Order: sequence, then structure tokens, then C-alpha cells
Amino acid sequence: PKSVYCWLTRVMYNRRSKFNPLWNTLVVGGLQNGEPFLGYIDKLGVSYETDTAASGYGAYIALPLMREAYEKKPKMTEKEAKEILDRCLKVLYYRDARSWNKYEIAVVTTEGSRVEGPFSSKTNWSIANMVKGYE
Repeated sequence: PKSVYCWLTRVMYNRRSKFNPLWNTLVVGGLQNGEPFLGYIDKLGVSYETDTAASGYGAYIALPLMREAYEKKPKMTEKEAKEILDRCLKVLYYRDARSWNKYEIAVVTTEGSRVEGPFSSKTNWSIANMVKGYE
């Protein structure tokens, strides 16, 4: 994944330099020599390697939640990581209720990679009728 990540950083920076950026944010993940790799690249070619990554609105809302959980327990299980992702996506869904409450999760291990889902977060809108002023 590091070679793809490196190539994508050059592609995105090159397009930005030509004043014709690709309007994408990319997250590249995988295993490099048995070690986990996660990299972030934006439309300007700004890139960094990190332990947690999110794009779009998730970078503002979900990323702090993921960082907090990762700082508390960096060696979490797959189940714990999925629970944190579900919590993040639930918070994002509550903040933007016009979004779709379905998601998929890509899991990369030494045995290979797989995409799981679609999943839906369990939500509770019972107090929504008490919110006034947004009708």
C-alpha cells in the first residue's frame, strides 16, 4: 500500500499544480511487510501517515472520537474497533439525518482483506418531536 499511497500523493499534487485538481480525498490502508499502514491524501496532494483517518464531515466529527478511543487502547480487537466505527457513524447520522444509515466496513488482516456489510446503526428518534423551531 505504501507504493500506491506514494504514487497517489504525486498524482494529486501534480493535478493541483496544473490548477486542475481531482476533487477527492483518499484513504489508503493495508499491510506493508506485516505492519499496518494507513495514509491520507487530499485534493491538494497534502498527505500523511496516521493511525486513524476520516474524510469529509467525518474528519470533523468522527476523527476525534476515533483518536480518543485509539489513545485509550491502541491494541483493540476487531470487535472493539467495529463498535467504535458504529458509534462514529451513528453520531454522524444524527448530525446529518438526510444521510443514509447504511455502511460497509473493509477489514485488512494478515489473512487477507474483506468488505463486510451493509450494516445499519440502531438509532432512537423518540425525542425528535420535542425539538422545536426546525419545522
